[in-house]
Amino acid sequence: MATLQDYYNTGDDALLSISGTSWVAQTFTASGSYSISSVKLLAYRVGTVSLLTVSLRDTTAGSPSGADITSGTLDISTLSTSASGVWVEVVFSTPYALSSGTQYAIVIRTNGANSTNCMRWRRDQTSPTYAGGLVAFSSDSGSTWDITSFAGSDGMFETYSPDVVDHEISGSVNLVLGQSGDLTGDFLIDGASALLFTGSGLLSGDVFITGSLAMAVAINSRLVKLFKFEQFSTNSRLVVAGSNQIWYESI
Repeated sequence: MATLQDYYNTGDDALLSISGTSWVAQTFTASGSYSISSVKLLAYRVGTVSLLTVSLRDTTAGSPSGADITSGTLDISTLSTSASGVWVEVVFSTPYALSSGTQYAIVIRTNGANSTNCMRWRRDQTSPTYAGGLVAFSSDSGSTWDITSFAGSDGMFETYSPDVVDHEISGSVNLVLGQSGDLTGDFLIDGASALLFTGSGLLSGDVFITGSLAMAVAINSRLVKLFKFEQFSTNSRLVVAGSNQIWYESI
């Protein structure tokens, strides 16, 4: 399960075809600070098309800009062909922390060959009411964007953040305020080994700091962000997040 965050999901009365170099995007403004983990679109298939890619990008002057921040793919070879569309969810490979009030772009493309072999995305072109963004169109695979031709419409979209899930933490871990360097010992999350390290300064751009203590957790050799931790001394409460989930321990 996941939590619905930003959306425009009613009033669709038109469509946009997405294939080849013809990409579309919906800009949106984050209604709060949250980690976006997936996007849902109201869409249907025409002809032969098998792969949908959805990514997140920054915006400049209301237009998608820069490279993909994060992205995900979905097999749509058996997607419904009903023109009313169905909701499809694309899960991002890595969740991304959005800043409240900042505008982002949901960028959509497929491997369809043309407008008769494509995915069609439902939109509201008659009376759109979403104020946080608009539909953008690119005819050159996202190199340039047109935000005027479809400025009077909004696509059907929903953004989601991951739910909080409790996990079991076990093992002997001694954490000392201000300590730096790797910590050794038998530390497990759901039975899987995890490496902790702390320091008195910022360890990387993905680590937050409370007071003078910073911490990061690597699981299966992959660094995950620190979500939160409280006043730290030996045998204290630990709260971290990664892989769309949260872990904690009360000793």
